[in-house]
Amino acid sequence: MFEKKNIQHSPINWKLDTQSKLDLGQSQECLHFFEQVTNEQHSLVDIVYFLYDNVVNGIIINKNKNQINNRDNFKNNIFNNNNNNNNNNNGDNSLKEYIQIEKHLILWCSLDNIKENVYCFYRLNNNNNNNNNLENLEYIILIVGPTKIQPSKSSEEIAKSFSSAISYSSVQYQLHQARNKEEVIESFISFLNDIENDNEIDIKVPMKNSYKIKNESLQPLESISNGSDHESYYNTTTDDGGCGGGGGGDIINQLNDNDRNNNNNQEISKIKIFFNGYKYLIEDIRNRLDYEIYKSDWKDGLKDWKSFQKTLSTIVFLFFAILLPSIAFGVLNSSNTDGLLGVSKTIVAQGVGGMVFALVSGQPMVILLSTAPLAIFIKITYSISIENALDFYSLYSMIGLFNGLFLMVYSISGASRLMKYSSRFIEETFAIFITIAFLYDGIKPIVILFIDNLYSCDNQCQLSNQIPVFALLISLCTLWICFKLSNFNQTKYFNSIFRNLISDYALFLGVLLSSAIRWTIFLPLDFEDFQQQQQQQQQQQTQSTFDGLLNLEIKSLPVWGYFLALALGFLLSLLYFVDQNISCSLATSPSHNLKKWSGVHLDLLIVAFINIVLSFLGLPWLHGALPHSSLHVRALATIESFTNLSTRETKEIFISVQETRASGFFSHLLIFICIFLVSNVLIYIPIPVLYGVFFFLGVKATVGNQFWYRLLLLITDSTSLPNSSIIRYCKQSEIHKFTTIQIICLLIFCFISFYPNPYLTIFFPLFLTILIPTKNYLLPKYFKKTIINILDHH
Repeated sequence: MFEKKNIQHSPINWKLDTQSKLDLGQSQECLHFFEQVTNEQHSLVDIVYFLYDNVVNGIIINKNKNQINNRDNFKNNIFNNNNNNNNNNNGDNSLKEYIQIEKHLILWCSLDNIKENVYCFYRLNNNNNNNNNLENLEYIILIVGPTKIQPSKSSEEIAKSFSSAISYSSVQYQLHQARNKEEVIESFISFLNDIENDNEIDIKVPMKNSYKIKNESLQPLESISNGSDHESYYNTTTDDGGCGGGGGGDIINQLNDNDRNNNNNQEISKIKIFFNGYKYLIEDIRNRLDYEIYKSDWKDGLKDWKSFQKTLSTIVFLFFAILLPSIAFGVLNSSNTDGLLGVSKTIVAQGVGGMVFALVSGQPMVILLSTAPLAIFIKITYSISIENALDFYSLYSMIGLFNGLFLMVYSISGASRLMKYSSRFIEETFAIFITIAFLYDGIKPIVILFIDNLYSCDNQCQLSNQIPVFALLISLCTLWICFKLSNFNQTKYFNSIFRNLISDYALFLGVLLSSAIRWTIFLPLDFEDFQQQQQQQQQQQTQSTFDGLLNLEIKSLPVWGYFLALALGFLLSLLYFVDQNISCSLATSPSHNLKKWSGVHLDLLIVAFINIVLSFLGLPWLHGALPHSSLHVRALATIESFTNLSTRETKEIFISVQETRASGFFSHLLIFICIFLVSNVLIYIPIPVLYGVFFFLGVKATVGNQFWYRLLLLITDSTSLPNSSIIRYCKQSEIHKFTTIQIICLLIFCFISFYPNPYLTIFFPLFLTILIPTKNYLLPKYFKKTIINILDHH
């Protein structure tokens, strides 16, 4: 009878799996116990009918008086009917699914007409040993639950929770001794109490060979990592000695003295390590710029045809993903500085700075970019220079110099170790903020077009009302094409080689197709004024920057001007410090499975030198950017989707990543060459296509972001919640409360950054820096340590 399907399930971590503990805890309310008292032999079908008639049907009728008795339908949810003969004892009924552990057979089913869980424990006597179906069984356990319920609370998941608990020898022993309902319940409650109280001693290991199926869930609880990649920075001397057997007051006092001495030594060691932080910079240089390692950084991306193809597709992806935002920020900088910093200067800074960083950086997966916060700093610098009659380039270069000097101090002192206090909470909140910033940069100009051409127009509305509709349509078309093509490798069309090729070049093909649609399908539309306006604006930026591409004349400032530059440089360095470290942390996330050393201290030093040079040449600043750094890793990765059959949760697994400098270097080389193509080639990429690229980069950055995943849980039907580890380990209220705190921080980010007053925005990096210790102080007050370990660490 039991030959059909013996279910296996994923490991259960009883210290963390809140849902499994709730499943067992419900036994106090919904468990029903029966013991066979007659010597008459019964088949398994007879016992299932008995449990239905005496428990399940009564609960159904209490809820609905008009409900008919449908015991055969109930039986069909548990058994396979191999023929039309309904003789219960003919042996033709086999189980659909079950779990058998030693002498315990666990069955389950879900019904539409029941609203609560029912646990039925039927204890057999020894007279069934002659029955082949029930031979050597002591308990038959039937779990019945509602159909419309979230997967983590289904009857199957409850059965798996009971099977894991029963696998422990202590629970089996107590069930063997139990003779009534209260004693059965007590066996599980005692098990849960042992888990809660057993903080220092491992949970009892189950009986050897107690499973007929392989179940790894019975391993003792593993220690939870705090998710920090910098723990090695705090290695301190430890006492290698040990304490033998026996005990007494002298030994205890000696141990207490040793503990106090060790704590003092550790504090002294931490102070010494902080002032000897340059050792970590030297370690970064040794592990990243060693000749053999450095050679492999280039060789790994070009060693065979497959590697070359992956590198080439990444170069093309980065070219468009970096160039188009650079053009957009170049136009924004030119507008904010009356043409002093324009598109051409932004392209030169991006190309040269990116090539230098790819050549000598500690983590070449990180991408440098001129971003919206930097554009705001440039705007404020220009406003201050105009209001106080200061030379813009002089003030700009001094701010860049002091910023670089602060970054050098951070690098040499090993200050990046402080980012161990940052965590997934900060990183993913900031990543979603960057996503919103990209969407904002794409939506804002389209909204302005609607206002200017539809809501604030004169008698010529009829001539221009198609302009905003056209821009929105092309932007959304670009987003749709790029997104669909990027996921083309998950379809069933063509062969795998062609699918991967289309997916790798998704951004390039999306821009190409969207531009072709604009210059073909939309060509007859009357939007010449809009087109000429955009062309004139870009040509003006080009002409204004080619004549004086580099500014080499630095004038003196008044004394107070240098102090002002020092203050602004310090605030700017905080933005660089946090953004560079977060970009590196997300790019080198443990889920990305990178193998090579991550030289975050070396990166800060290289970024400092690059920006000092850019400042004195009058070129825009650059720092580590999101989501480009994470997307760079994804583009070079071999990714496979894995579906957990037990939880039905699909995850992406990074099999390997080509950690190469070639993709970053050659993509920025192509960007630098574009300085000669601004006026005659790039002009044919429509501005709305650029907005669509912003949309695509923003949407693509949400993939794998747990904060975004939990935001979706807020609006997900409770019966459709995934059976993921987060749902099982944490109460839904705890998850939503944690997410709400992140939403509040995200709204503060957006308010400070998008508020019209630029002098408030300048304090954004200071708030971001203060948020890190504030988060570490507040979260432990509202959440247990286990909840923080699950939600706030990678």
